[in-house]
Amino acid sequence: MVRKFLLAALFMAICSFEPQHANADDATVLPAVSREWHGSDYKTVATAISKGKISLPKLSDQNTAAIFRKFVSSENLAPLQNKILSTEYRINEITLIISSAAALLKPYLEVANHGEKVNSEVALLMAFMLRATTVQVALVNEFLPKIPHDATYATRMEGLAMIRHGATNAFLGLVTSLSERPFYSDNDISLMLQAMADTLPSLKTMFAQDVREELRNKLQLHRAKATRSNDITNLDYMLVELKI
Repeated sequence: MVRKFLLAALFMAICSFEPQHANADDATVLPAVSREWHGSDYKTVATAISKGKISLPKLSDQNTAAIFRKFVSSENLAPLQNKILSTEYRINEITLIISSAAALLKPYLEVANHGEKVNSEVALLMAFMLRATTVQVALVNEFLPKIPHDATYATRMEGLAMIRHGATNAFLGLVTSLSERPFYSDNDISLMLQAMADTLPSLKTMFAQDVREELRNKLQLHRAKATRSNDITNLDYMLVELKI
């Protein structure tokens, strides 16, 4: 049971800062699920949960399931590909989304450690964070050519190294999760494999060569045990991608 909760430390590495607490009043007014969410909405929800203003959303709870599904919806990431918006604004948005998601992961892992069945919520949240990390990597690559070689250049390069480290740990975290069969269901595993296959072509640019080799070795072990056709397809795809 303890092993899987090490994932919290891995995913926290994605974030470059801790989410600031929203205004106390704002944290009690949740964003509508019928509209697009922004970084501030993610911060509001994460803060409300951390302060106990609302209960931890569960898929099994009809009163909070919609909030959780909206939180992990990739539709909220789509606007960040709109180049009409400044790169700096979009980077700030995705960083806030990721840091809020990382903050929300912690209470799920805590209740799971006490026996609550939140495996699907954890799997969905980690898959969402991986997709969000892909957006972050794309935005950083878009921003790199614009970085001036001034007094802040070294600091910005340190930030890039943090993002590279976070992307690596995020992917490795899901690979580790594939072995947590007593906790995750077959559907959870399939969902995580799909997210990994979808994001690997972008994220692998952040992986050192020895990390790629490590990932290949680990995924080959999972490939040998896989029985679901879609899981096999995704694993085979990733094994090929890691050769390129």
